[in-house]
Amino acid sequence: MTWRNWFYDTNRLRDQTGGAAISQIGLRRRLLYISGMATYALKDAAFAAYVLFYYKQVLGLSGTLTGLAIALSVV
Repeated sequence: MTWRNWFYDTNRLRDQTGGAAISQIGLRRRLLYISGMATYALKDAAFAAYVLFYYKQVLGLSGTLTGLAIALSVV
């Protein structure tokens, strides 16, 4: 199955919802949704880089403790 067939396969979605009818979502709407998710991911990456810099340079924590603090904050 090619990516295009998978992307437009509404039967796959219908099977996951127990047979409920799902309307066809257009490519424009899907791309707009993806662009919103991309901005959210960029914001998260920028915040993580800032926190890493702050803990390491300003507070003087070791890299190991900094990574541990970030890992614990994600969980």
